[in-house]
Amino acid sequence: MAKPDLPQRHGYDAYVYYLLEQEWQQPFYVVKWSLGGTAICPKASSTDGKHWCAMPDYLAANESTLRGGKSLLKSFLEELDLCLDGPLSQLAEGYDIKAMLWHQGESDYRQGADYYEQLRAVVLYIRKHLVEKTGNKRYASLPFICGTVSRQNRCYNAEVEAALYRLQHDLKHFYVIDMQHGQLQRDQLHFTAPSAEHLGRQMVEKMKKIGATKLK
Repeated sequence: MAKPDLPQRHGYDAYVYYLLEQEWQQPFYVVKWSLGGTAICPKASSTDGKHWCAMPDYLAANESTLRGGKSLLKSFLEELDLCLDGPLSQLAEGYDIKAMLWHQGESDYRQGADYYEQLRAVVLYIRKHLVEKTGNKRYASLPFICGTVSRQNRCYNAEVEAALYRLQHDLKHFYVIDMQHGQLQRDQLHFTAPSAEHLGRQMVEKMKKIGATKLK
């Protein structure tokens, strides 16, 4: 479950894939876009100056990272569209997008007051894009399942955590996994293997509870 070049690190998503494989017992697809140390808010420090921001002025001024720009959101959606137009469009049984998993927030800790509006904009933008891309209005309610940042994290911010719970209250089909007690590596940033597994299991349990693991 650890990254090959960083054996002490463990990704929660790998546990998610393993558990879904056990649940479904058939092939499924994952569209993943991850770059460590990235923020949503453009005012926050972020790896290579790239951000997830979905605010109209930011998107108008920034190209996809795939095109040499700074928008991670645009590049994620471009990659997603390539999958939808490519291999997924060739499936005889069609495809059904089940959910989006999200765990982020440490890099926005200095801009915690902005996190609610920034993440809300990301969620709504992705949902809108999927509706327009596929013509399926059901994706206007695509489930978003988010984990909180451990309160032991050196970049923990109470406003970021509160924003997630506020979004859970304000947005339909937005769900929060409580990781406040998540144990961390010595860097006080990355989860230990047991905590990463716990987050992955809780995300799959949430998917089961909301019916996102049901096959067509």
